[in-house]
Amino acid sequence: MESIITDEKDERFIELSNELDNEYFQKHGDKVLKYKDYNELKDPHIVVLALNYGKPIACASFKLFDKDTIEIKRVYVKRRYRRKGIAYKLVKQIEKLAMEENFRYSVIETGSENDAAINLYKKLGYEIIDNFGFFEGELRSILNLSFLSPIPNGAFYFYFFFFFFFYNFNLNDSDFFNFLFF
Repeated sequence: MESIITDEKDERFIELSNELDNEYFQKHGDKVLKYKDYNELKDPHIVVLALNYGKPIACASFKLFDKDTIEIKRVYVKRRYRRKGIAYKLVKQIEKLAMEENFRYSVIETGSENDAAINLYKKLGYEIIDNFGFFEGELRSILNLSFLSPIPNGAFYFYFFFFFFFYNFNLNDSDFFNFLFF
């Protein structure tokens, strides 16, 4: 299995998004038609596709929400590949891409009855927040907010390396701190 980065125009992503929409429609009926415009792929998206022997089996994407925040969208895994950690890995990859672009937060929306998604997002560290924007006042949806950790800068690695080096060679604390700060 491999993952690739693409965009919202990729036919494989569009196909998976359509499968996701069809699954929601089969489960919830006409109620989901209300969200059709919201889920259109008209805004630019960064997309991660999971491929199995070159065939698309899962996807996740993100788009700009505001200057510090991305919105993770279209998290979907084909039925026969579920419960294997694929969605978890895709969201982590999306978060990593966002961190590399200096975004600080991410939001994810899912239906309040979508237990599998809610459990996934909680496992990823997301917390339920009040609905806003398109979903403000909705009882059927929840929004999740998570802080994206910044990628550690070079100073972190510098101090970690020397901390590890000095303590593994049994030097005392004063030698370590004298080296770093004097």
